[in-house]
Amino acid sequence: MFGALHQHIGFICHVYLNDIVIWSQTLDEHRKNLETILECLCLNKLYCSPKKTDLFCTFLHFLSHYISANGIEANGKKVEKIQNWPLPRCASDVRAFLGLVRYISNFLPALAQHTSVLNSLTTKEAEKDFCSTDTYLSAFNAVKHLVTSREWLTVIDHNNIGSNEIFVSCDASNLCLGVVLTYGELLETVCLVAFKSQQFLS
Repeated sequence: MFGALHQHIGFICHVYLNDIVIWSQTLDEHRKNLETILECLCLNKLYCSPKKTDLFCTFLHFLSHYISANGIEANGKKVEKIQNWPLPRCASDVRAFLGLVRYISNFLPALAQHTSVLNSLTTKEAEKDFCSTDTYLSAFNAVKHLVTSREWLTVIDHNNIGSNEIFVSCDASNLCLGVVLTYGELLETVCLVAFKSQQFLS
């Protein structure tokens, strides 16, 4: 699938395994893009299942994210699960919580600043002698707050770059590194594309 559509990926479509998303700015453009993709699939003897095909949608559920004209939003069910997560009582609880949070990490700025505190509760030593302090409780609640105030993300339009620029902004502390990918004419008015943060290994 990827090989058949490689020249169009990132421009008019996105491919993940056997799923294809085609996007456009107008209805006429969408018809042309749809025809282009279907021709490529046909040339490579690849076919779409009518039962699994949705055409001309303005709202889409894809890879557990919600995509619309407003941008990309994190999966509401996963967000709700994080918001309702009880205070971890063992290292396994913390690992499960962090695993779920990382699933929507692209929507959360400076996440590693808080998860770096919680990561120390996932070690073998913590498993034997689990101790939740005010510092850990504060980090746990801070992550939940980040999820509540999460951002909408946008997609870079490679077909209509125009005067827009792609900006990568970085910041670091002794504990972690944070990066924000944005897109727009000016740094002051950009749209958010993705967040990434990572704790440094000690």
